[in-house]
Amino acid sequence: MSVEGLDLEYLEGTRILALPDGGYVAAAGVKGPGGLEIWVARFSRQHELLWTRSLDGPFDAQVTALVWNPGVGLLVAGELGPEHPGFMLALDDGGEPLWSRIIDVQPFAIQQDRDSGQLLVAGQYWSEDGIPVGLVASLRPNGDMFWRLSFPHVKTVRGLTAVAEGWAAVGLTEQGMVWSAGIDRQGRLRWERLHEGLKTERLPPLLTLADGRMLLAGVERETASLWLRWCAGDGRPLETQRLALGSGMLAGASTLELLERDDSGDLWLGGMTQGQDAWLARLSAQAEPLWLRVYGRDPGLDRWTDLRRHGEALLLGGISQASVDLAPGLWMAVLDRNGQPLAAPQPTQSARALAAWLDEGLADAGWLKLGGRPEVSEDKGIISLLLPFARLELPVDPEESEPLAAFELGWVRGELISTNGRWQGVLDWPARVVLWDRSRSVTDILEISERRLGLGWSSDQGLESLDLELEDLKLKPGIPLVLLTFYEGLALTSPLEELPQGSLQLGSVQYQVISGHGPRQTYNESLSIKDLSAEGEDNAFRLGVLELRFDYRSQDLEEQMAAASDLFELLDAGTVDPETLDQGIARLFQGSEPIEAAVSLSDLEVADRSAQVQYRLGGFALRAQGTPNALDGSLWTLKLRPELKELRIQGPKGKMDLDAWSMELAIERLAVGPLLKTLLAAGTDQPPALDSLTQVLARLLASCAIGFDLEGLHVRPLDKEPLDLKALGARLTLSDLDTCRPSLRLSYRHDGIQALPDPDVPPGLIPTQAELDGAFSADNLGLLLLALSLAQPDQEQALEWLARQKAVLEVKTLDLGMPAGRVTLTGRVEVKESDGSATSVPAVLDLDLEIGVQDLDRLIEEIARNKPPEQQRSLRAAAVVLKLMGEEKRQSKGPSRHRFRIQGDPAGSLRINDKDIKTLIEAFQ
Repeated sequence: MSVEGLDLEYLEGTRILALPDGGYVAAAGVKGPGGLEIWVARFSRQHELLWTRSLDGPFDAQVTALVWNPGVGLLVAGELGPEHPGFMLALDDGGEPLWSRIIDVQPFAIQQDRDSGQLLVAGQYWSEDGIPVGLVASLRPNGDMFWRLSFPHVKTVRGLTAVAEGWAAVGLTEQGMVWSAGIDRQGRLRWERLHEGLKTERLPPLLTLADGRMLLAGVERETASLWLRWCAGDGRPLETQRLALGSGMLAGASTLELLERDDSGDLWLGGMTQGQDAWLARLSAQAEPLWLRVYGRDPGLDRWTDLRRHGEALLLGGISQASVDLAPGLWMAVLDRNGQPLAAPQPTQSARALAAWLDEGLADAGWLKLGGRPEVSEDKGIISLLLPFARLELPVDPEESEPLAAFELGWVRGELISTNGRWQGVLDWPARVVLWDRSRSVTDILEISERRLGLGWSSDQGLESLDLELEDLKLKPGIPLVLLTFYEGLALTSPLEELPQGSLQLGSVQYQVISGHGPRQTYNESLSIKDLSAEGEDNAFRLGVLELRFDYRSQDLEEQMAAASDLFELLDAGTVDPETLDQGIARLFQGSEPIEAAVSLSDLEVADRSAQVQYRLGGFALRAQGTPNALDGSLWTLKLRPELKELRIQGPKGKMDLDAWSMELAIERLAVGPLLKTLLAAGTDQPPALDSLTQVLARLLASCAIGFDLEGLHVRPLDKEPLDLKALGARLTLSDLDTCRPSLRLSYRHDGIQALPDPDVPPGLIPTQAELDGAFSADNLGLLLLALSLAQPDQEQALEWLARQKAVLEVKTLDLGMPAGRVTLTGRVEVKESDGSATSVPAVLDLDLEIGVQDLDRLIEEIARNKPPEQQRSLRAAAVVLKLMGEEKRQSKGPSRHRFRIQGDPAGSLRINDKDIKTLIEAFQ
């Protein structure tokens, strides 16, 4: 197996550790973006991958030893590069770091005292002169140094074994001689030996036998012989035996790296041949050769680095180099007592079919990286699936070759059932997920206590259902803090300076996709998020519930998806013409049925501490529905309704409360087909003409209605007048443009305004109540509205356009209730083309208005309240003129009514009730 993103051609120091539960751990140093990374993987008794961890930084970390600490968990020891200190890293059962220590020794072997729990470490350190010095140290279970014992005449200590009165160590002197020593549990030297006449290229393994003796072993490459030396508990040599390697079954061995004794007393030895193949031999307790196995490149097993007992079997692990049929990577093998790899169970036909489908489907999945081939097996009709070392990569930046971020899952495991060509299954992954950014300098740890992904699919129809459920999510930013010890020990800049501060928690997530097949195909997608909270240095965010839902129905969903794919392929290729575009759009909408979407959230709170602003939203909902109302799908009815409740905003400049707000948008005849054609054609070599684009945009407003309502608005600014509004609503409706006289209708109302936040408006003129109902019509209303909004004509040109379209404004109701009095207005305003009497005037206004004022004098006085004296006199004079020109109708109750018939033009002519207003004003003055 291999690990994507990690260069396993540089995998170093693979170590294996058998665990008390029957499982085992493999660890190594793997070349990654920042150097040699610490890579650890745990397997179950059944050889299933449980988890994997990759811990990196700007240092070269090479694993040299593993030990299981019952009170802590897994201890990983290693070195941080040549002439650098060593490290110890403690991981819990789930592979998460607990603590780390920089130790003044490069550890090569670790043993644990069963009585005290202390850790014995053998290795070397570098003196001030740069000379390696052998050392044995004792560490407490938490990694703190207890005692240390140096050996200046020994360059390295690489072997430890427990003896009756403490420990025995083995190493090499500066002259290359084999050296051993005995150390008691308090760190005192008991004895020391030099083993003259023994030569080896590698440090010899050291083993304690059942009778208390010790066994040393090594290979002399010059004489091609394997030597074994039995020693007493005090290191005294008892017997030395040499086995010739130049002939016989051990011919070709060059190094001895491992030595193990099984329960029967037989010896297991292993190393490398001169041809760089792995060899393994079994000897009897009397060192009689029983058998030898060589594991070469052809079977796929190359250089191996560790051997451990695993129950009645043996675990063998190492590194495979790149070859024609084999990618570089870690390999693991389980051997029987005769050294033969145990045969893996043969997959069933269903398992092989799924494996083939995965190989084909994942080959083009650039967003998913696997560190090995998917493992598939079947038992009692249930298929087990394992995706090892899975990594999900976010979309790649077009200008960069690396992904923007990646989710390292470690593994994905699932159970699947196949029935009549359809698959149903459930997937699981580790409780903790690592999130990397592009540079891999910043990570986040995502913890998910409960995880479930249900899938249903078929080979011919694809995905049919998806059900994702997550509970109790926690996102913790930053690399595992225990690794900061490594940065400090190497005098590196702390990565905490680059990390965002904060956390994220999520109660639950549920995501579902259901795709139905049949005469009426359906597609349903929904997402539910509950109890989401995020905390940062400057802000906080909390959300009670967020729900999204999308429903789509079609007579032939697959055909529509294929039509969309074909259409966009033609556009990308640049080979589309107007006829092909028409055909593609018609095929796209053929057989369409209603589409519905909904979004809702509740209990949203946002705090911006830097700006000292708090937001709270009790609820928000958005519902959208689209329904085709033409057989070819070119015309649709669209309805959209957003609404919110209990919006509260409070900041340093005041606060605002809004009880409720809602909006409605409805378009009865939305020309989706022509609109899509125009938009797509704009990017081709034959863009649409301007008049065609104008017509399409004008038709977007056809049969359109939009409106909003709000209730209970209260604004309390610190430096302005407060505002209170009981209710406010407005509606704008555009009739079907295909009618003979299309119209635009506006209605408006508000109630309960207590004050306006504008000191220049007199309080008496604030309309506490208002109601408006009016309509604007023209011959070609759509084009007129579009022209007025885009061209921005001057007043004279605008009147000319209005006259040509015979524009009419009808005011059915205008009712304003103010403290200064009530004002009502009804009537009609029509824009007509000029009869030619005034050559420079293209249009005239024909008005027929009825205005009602409850108390005109009071209204004028309120308008003039804050004006200069000259303007006050002018306003009072205007009131007198209005009274003279109007037809006053006094009422027993309510305001007096004045009727005006007005004609005028932009040149200045204005007549009211057939009276020239300019003449009257001049006479009055």
